[in-house]
Amino acid sequence: MDVMCENRLCIDQQQKLQECVDIPLYIPRADPSEPCLYACVYCALMYVAFLFYVIISMSLMYFPCCAYIVKCYTDVLADFASRIGGQHFTADGHLIYYTNLFNNTFIVSKRDSAMEEADMDPVKPNSVKSAEGSQESNCVPSSIQINMENVNSVQSVDPDCTDYFYVKQVILFQKKLISIREKIDALFAQNFRVRILIGILLVIVSVLASLFPGSMPPVNRAQTILEVLALLVGYMVMFHCAETLAACNDTLRTTAWCSQWYQCSNHTKKILGFFLRMNQKLPPVNRAQTILEVLALLVGYMVMFHCAEKLAACNDTLRTTAWCSQWYQCSNHTKRILGFFLRMNQKLIDETNR
Repeated sequence: MDVMCENRLCIDQQQKLQECVDIPLYIPRADPSEPCLYACVYCALMYVAFLFYVIISMSLMYFPCCAYIVKCYTDVLADFASRIGGQHFTADGHLIYYTNLFNNTFIVSKRDSAMEEADMDPVKPNSVKSAEGSQESNCVPSSIQINMENVNSVQSVDPDCTDYFYVKQVILFQKKLISIREKIDALFAQNFRVRILIGILLVIVSVLASLFPGSMPPVNRAQTILEVLALLVGYMVMFHCAETLAACNDTLRTTAWCSQWYQCSNHTKKILGFFLRMNQKLPPVNRAQTILEVLALLVGYMVMFHCAEKLAACNDTLRTTAWCSQWYQCSNHTKRILGFFLRMNQKLIDETNR
């Protein structure tokens, strides 16, 4: 009587736990009615779900946006690098001199067009009263006029100064781009272990779902497989972003080499060589790491399908051995039980195929 009461109590506890949280819980050789065990499994499932959704959202949204922003900056820098060794003009044909490439600020050789084309606002001259106090005169020149006077005076002494200063501005732009790339690569490295952990856990869950078809409903099995496929899509998106970032280095090198660098002086050519060396130092994205991650998932799928084939072979073995036995010598009642055995085996085959 006491044993029946204990069994009834365990069944009631299990039903209450299943009613509280709808999780298909099945652990071989363990009592799922234990609250501690159920709480541990629940926390583990919630942890995996949290990591899964966070990493998938970051892989499909954040990393592509970062890669696209870096590619846009690289295209702008490549456009500036292609102008090395030549003069720079506006759309109206006025000669300009860049002061800051990253902010796209420049000064124009003509003062009237500078007011319209330059990005930087001119400093308005202060109004100075005359000695009589009745008339006002603008005797303070604007900052653009002062800058143009400085450029003309320096260029008359050293004609190569504008090219040298322009290449230095390109290098400063490249330094800022390198700092952005380093931050993105650090973010990739921080999430590497988490991505590997999620991939391993999801592959294990998929294999368990194939090994034990009755451990979870078909809906949960399909959900698990879809999650693994979504993770694989996330890996492919990250691989595409890595290829995009790796192509940025080749773009900068090609555009700098195709520019008119040969028209610059030797001093400017040395600075251009420094630009190419800095481009070589751009942190490359670890393609081998991404390829290994995708291959690990593919190997997990191959193991899962191999296990499913083994299970299907076991069902065929049971059916064949039962059919080859001396069942015809048994009574009709025993034959009916044998038919029930074959129907149970057929049910396992259907669940495995599904």
